Amino acid sequence: MHLRAPIDLIREIDSRMLNAEEIKDFLDQYPNDKRLISILLQKPEFPQHQVLSVLSKMYSVDLLRIAQAPRSAPFVRQRAEMSFFERFRQMHKGEQITLLKTMAPRLLKQYVHLTDIQLLKSILANPRCTEDVVVEMLRRKGMGTTVFVAIMQSRWMMNLTVAEIMAFDSQTPIRTLLMLIPLLPLGVVRRLNRSPHLHQNVKAAIEKRLNVR
Repeated sequence: MHLRAPIDLIREIDSRMLNAEEIKDFLDQYPNDKRLISILLQKPEFPQHQVLSVLSKMYSVDLLRIAQAPRSAPFVRQRAEMSFFERFRQMHKGEQITLLKTMAPRLLKQYVHLTDIQLLKSILANPRCTEDVVVEMLRRKGMGTTVFVAIMQSRWMMNLTVAEIMAFDSQTPIRTLLMLIPLLPLGVVRRLNRSPHLHQNVKAAIEKRLNVR
């Protein structure tokens, strides 16, 4: 049976600064208590030479928490992030979806290249997802129509910056353009109307929108 740190000790450790020697002592006392180790890893004085061996014991959700913890030392965050990325590739999709819904924007940007629509929807559904993340997603080429479908099924279809980028992207499917035109400001629609080689259905939708009073 693994020895676990008492909850009172956990709370005390979480609330105060520790030096490297104190951290080492707690690691020696409770080498398998992931709850305690997760807190220790967020201490700025965590011993650098022990980071890799300790991170290998952590659950994926803990690695993500440590990679995003502002109090962690930069080298700890970097190692946790690298370990998480390696682990992510081996996860089943359900776990990937859960974690993508909780990531901070800095880490979300590492996954905008994904092509699975469920994973893209998870990024877009993340309440911490920002406009910059979605724009970065649209800048990735060669993703087919999946990214457009995912965006149009999310709250981001109403974001004017995102909608305008899609409107002028030559890769945007005609069906998506037809859905976007009623949502765009008239000034954007007029500029779109000056674009060369518009599909006749798109042209007709633009003319209908501009004739609305």
